[in-house]
Amino acid sequence: MKHNISNFRALNMILSMNFNLIPLTTDRVDDLVKLASPHLGEGYLDREYFFNSVTSNNYDGWCVVDEKNELVAFLIYYKTGEKEVVNKVGDRGIKEFLDSKIICLDTMVVAPKYRKMGVGKWLIEQAIKRLQKEYGFLMYAWNQRGKINMEKIANSFAFKLLGEYKELWKSDCENNLFKCPAKKSGIEACVCSTVLYYKAKELF
Repeated sequence: MKHNISNFRALNMILSMNFNLIPLTTDRVDDLVKLASPHLGEGYLDREYFFNSVTSNNYDGWCVVDEKNELVAFLIYYKTGEKEVVNKVGDRGIKEFLDSKIICLDTMVVAPKYRKMGVGKWLIEQAIKRLQKEYGFLMYAWNQRGKINMEKIANSFAFKLLGEYKELWKSDCENNLFKCPAKKSGIEACVCSTVLYYKAKELF
């Protein structure tokens, strides 16, 4: 994988702060929910999601903890494929860009006080280093009123923007199955969309 200056700076920052990378385990589930809820919306990811992610053979990921063993960030990803991605977004036009075997970088959250320090880049780099020879990589980013939450990270790793989709989270959002942090009230229509980024295996 090609590295850029910002990724080296991110690594130096991580090392200087004495962070540790550890596997996801079931005893961290409550901490994961607590960290994710304010950022993604209360109820969007519950204990069942995190428990299944930790115990499923198809999911994997890591936590970043500080020197006191307190949770700083986490990344969860899963294995998928070309057919599953095309069916999920309902867009056959992206098929030609996808590999048959894909890693979806599903959920990543960094604690507020550690954001913009390169922690997220470092986590994604760990996944890419381990899996890039076999898989393409995909991100479903979140466009909240014109602000795309993973845009800078996607660009730093040279991911390609494949499309933007309005329907993926719309039904759950408008039926208030979770408390969307971008909505001003429970009766407001969904204001978000999903932005799909991808990088093919051959480009690493």
